[in-house]
Amino acid sequence: MDPSAPSFDQAFSVKRLPGAVPSPPSDSFRVVKTLSAPKSSAGVYLCLPRALPPPFEPSNKIDPDIDHDTIENHDAWKTLSGFARLQQQLPLLTYKNLGDVLYKSMQENRTSALSEQYLRMLPQLVVVKTRKDTDVLRNEATQFDEHRKRDKASLFIGSYVLRAEYVDSSPTSYNCLRPIFGPTLAQFGEANILNDQGGIPSWFVAHIIVGLIDAVWFLHEEGLVHGKVEASNIMLNLYPTVHHHRYRGYPDILLIDFSATGPSNEDAIKKDERDMLKVIEQTITRWSDVAPFLDTDEVGDPLIALLAAVEMTLSGHFDGYHSVSDLRDGAEDLRHEGPHLIPKALMKLLHADLATAAELDRAVQEPAVIEVAADTETLGEISEDESVTVGGSDYGGVNPESTGDKTRIIEDGNVEFGEDKEWARSG
Repeated sequence: MDPSAPSFDQAFSVKRLPGAVPSPPSDSFRVVKTLSAPKSSAGVYLCLPRALPPPFEPSNKIDPDIDHDTIENHDAWKTLSGFARLQQQLPLLTYKNLGDVLYKSMQENRTSALSEQYLRMLPQLVVVKTRKDTDVLRNEATQFDEHRKRDKASLFIGSYVLRAEYVDSSPTSYNCLRPIFGPTLAQFGEANILNDQGGIPSWFVAHIIVGLIDAVWFLHEEGLVHGKVEASNIMLNLYPTVHHHRYRGYPDILLIDFSATGPSNEDAIKKDERDMLKVIEQTITRWSDVAPFLDTDEVGDPLIALLAAVEMTLSGHFDGYHSVSDLRDGAEDLRHEGPHLIPKALMKLLHADLATAAELDRAVQEPAVIEVAADTETLGEISEDESVTVGGSDYGGVNPESTGDKTRIIEDGNVEFGEDKEWARSG
């Protein structure tokens, strides 16, 4: 090869725009869909493994190594009646495979829009997160690992790192996370409005308030602050990974996105709590069942009374910590008025398949691979076409924003450069 000729990666440098968020390494993952916003500082992708595992076959295989205490807890919970959601979580004590519990719960809840064929694919999904700044990516994974050292963290901290890779080149660095098959608080709130549910019921708003306060306090007790408490960084999870006594089997309220997490100090704690109160205010005033009546003179509703406490705290009339404690107590009382079993219509909004059957089908198909002969300028134009992905020595991949039929051009190491031509061949 002519040493003066450009390298394959140099030839396709136009494909990686300056400042672009890297996509997952395609030799490890098949991108099902992009979850992050176009201008986000992080790339978040729903993926399947590149080497597809065998079809998921659910089983009821019990772990023979569970200890006697766990067996006693399991037997005790089995005697309770009227707590269907808690009963549903009992396999977490005994099953070897979390995928079995996930599949079993989704099937029993009948919340998925997918057929059996695709429902069995959901336990194989992962979330891959990339960033332009590898150090921020590494820090976020460290925070996940620190939190997950205690089972209690599963009540408050969303997801966990299944595996990660960090190299000097950010395009090949990533965190691979367990997905949460539920909505963010922002998505859940909007869905309640769009689906004519009449807004989030007051008792469930109260559950969100209690769970959010507990999650933020959990971090503060660990000597950390979240730094970005907002509705898009809070998720609702019907499918826990560790068995705890969860109130009536209601979903966990989880914090996600720990990119701004750091050591706590007085000012940072105040910011976290203020941001938390703003989220509570937003939930009540925009998405709750009392939102349409806030302009009336009716003040007897307990959720409206909680809103008044939030607004007074935000205005600085009360000491922050004390008033948040009172707010939690009031929300806990209101939550008791809710049903023992989540209504079916609400449960459907709390579940998210994350992908459609068509998206899953496209992800498992192998993309077309073609041979191209073109001069540098023409090949650069081809690489900018959104329907084509060009791969070099470190990138032989699938378009990260691929949601339709795409063509992929990859390189297998056998690349020849002519005087005016560049050849990419894949056998």
